[in-house]
Amino acid sequence: MVPCLVMLASGCSTEADPGEPRCADPLYGNGTCDLDTSCSYPDIDCFLTFDDQASAQTWWTSNAFAAGQPTAPASDPRFANVKAALDEGWTAYKATHDVGDLAAHEVQLVLINIPTMRLGAFVSPTAGRDKAALAVFVELPFLSVGLTQDEILSVMMHELEHAVGLHVIPAVTERTARFYSAPGTSEPFGGDQPDNAGIRSLYKEWTVRAGNVGYLGDTELAGLPLYGIGGSLGDAFAKIVAARAAATPAPCAASKARLDALETQVLNLRAPLDGSVNLASTAPTTIVDVLNQLTSECFMGVTGDAIHFTALALAIDEATLRGSLSAEVRTAVEGKAVIAGFYNWVALERTHMRDVQTRFQTLTGTAWGRLRYFSTEEAADDSSVSSMAALGLSGDLIGSALVKLEKIEAMCQPLVDGGQPIPYGENLIDTHHATCWRAGNARRFADRVAGAPRYTRPPLLPADDTRVFALPAEFVMN
Repeated sequence: MVPCLVMLASGCSTEADPGEPRCADPLYGNGTCDLDTSCSYPDIDCFLTFDDQASAQTWWTSNAFAAGQPTAPASDPRFANVKAALDEGWTAYKATHDVGDLAAHEVQLVLINIPTMRLGAFVSPTAGRDKAALAVFVELPFLSVGLTQDEILSVMMHELEHAVGLHVIPAVTERTARFYSAPGTSEPFGGDQPDNAGIRSLYKEWTVRAGNVGYLGDTELAGLPLYGIGGSLGDAFAKIVAARAAATPAPCAASKARLDALETQVLNLRAPLDGSVNLASTAPTTIVDVLNQLTSECFMGVTGDAIHFTALALAIDEATLRGSLSAEVRTAVEGKAVIAGFYNWVALERTHMRDVQTRFQTLTGTAWGRLRYFSTEEAADDSSVSSMAALGLSGDLIGSALVKLEKIEAMCQPLVDGGQPIPYGENLIDTHHATCWRAGNARRFADRVAGAPRYTRPPLLPADDTRVFALPAEFVMN
């Protein structure tokens, strides 16, 4: 997952673009945020703006999203340099994007003083997730990553599109996405593609399963729960094993150490460019052996099934969880020892993930690896390319920034420079996935906008009651 895209631009123009008449739609600026005006830019009512830096900083520190994170004052010696770059970015952004009445506002900067980079930098919604705060929040460790000043500027442009494009509003995230397949070796630009409802439906079905067990659905993984790759069952399993090992350290020591080593081995096998794993055909046998040892040594005598312990670990009502599960899952889990129940549940979810992938191939005639979706991340990349080109700088600097942040420059950059096919990335749960592919896409998009850098935001798709994407509970878009 990309450590976060980062700076948003700030600016201080006090006049709208003289060639851009104010939108006459009565919904624009009527006091209510409306996502469907006829304007070429988002409704001014969808933004929380700030009179000065101090008010933005005060807002952030009082925001539940801040979670006690300390901020650095505007007097910090690093603030002025970053703010100057943000001002330059906002000026360029307004030269390449229609922004309406936002042109009269400044994008504020707040520095977050934490010891290690968690997000890098980000933009944030308001508490109700119905407006975007016109500010960028930069974690100080990001300033030491080693990006060039121009690369930092390119990421500012990316973040500006997240903010001005209202990507922090869940409905916008959903309605921006376009699902399609890329036949052969073609790579059409996602913003140009119509949304394929059949592919969207399959993606949603796959994502529900992947949300339970993570994005890796390989047969060789069988029913091994994995922690930290996006699956709630893996997270619950890790909490339960850790709690049991803390309560009974001696009986659990050997089997937990073996489990930890197995999971670490699998996660370390992930390919840097696409997140895939290549496991030995003997892996399922090893997995069963490790989990059997965990059962006999660490969980001997433990009563209660995997549903009970999942509800406990995730702090949700057990009856509600149990009632929400299919008969197939309950049959696989109820009445089974806790570890066996987790194994069966996880293996079942992965089987369904592979079935979705097969149905995608039947629908499109292309392999699952050719599924594509245009997301708010790709939209922000495209926007950054246009803004950088308007400054006379290399449009694809956002790509080089991305691969440096992911530490895959040595592997990725030769593919980008050589115009080679680049894997799309298996972690389709995360809209930041496919970092190297995005770098290649930015290079191609830079060639497209050369000489005509003005950016036209793809229109939102019609509202749909079926949500595919959901912002994480803690907050933001990055």
